[in-house]
Amino acid sequence: MLKALLTVFVLARCMSFQKTTDIKCSACLMILRESEKLIQNEDPSKTLEVGSFRVDPHGNQVLKSINYARSEINVMEVTESICTKNLVYVLGEHPITKKRGYIPRTSLKSSAPEESQNNYSLSTQCHELLEDYSEEIVDYLRKKEGNEEVGKGFCYTEKNFCQEEDTVEYDENKEGVTVKEDKNEL
Repeated sequence: MLKALLTVFVLARCMSFQKTTDIKCSACLMILRESEKLIQNEDPSKTLEVGSFRVDPHGNQVLKSINYARSEINVMEVTESICTKNLVYVLGEHPITKKRGYIPRTSLKSSAPEESQNNYSLSTQCHELLEDYSEEIVDYLRKKEGNEEVGKGFCYTEKNFCQEEDTVEYDENKEGVTVKEDKNEL
């Protein structure tokens, strides 16, 4: 009897850990992907003058012009505000991996009711991730080059919050998404 109870307890803890891992993964993907969208929407011609307070012997300050979109100040502002912009995400099932996580509301084939508890949980997970990893996220987004998908690059490759299949993006207009109804699942 004791072995059976212990087995049930261990299985419940493992399932709870998997749910937490899936939520952490989807929150990480949301932070990186939404931040990247906002950064890419910046005017590419917008620049920022940066330099030091040092002056040369002639009294001139050496300044250089950098792209504003990937500047530290812009990336920090984007990531700091991203957790309040996630209300369009709902708890659902990824159409390819069938894992639960947060998905964009636009991915839903039918309109789902507001799930404020789920949005609160995503907001909480978002804030926790940024509290623990904000410097690393900002550095990653600032240095991002090439075509590597940001969610996969950071959440899977660097931090191992996700499994590789969790980072698969899908066409929101073609794939169906199931919304989880159990609000006590979190």
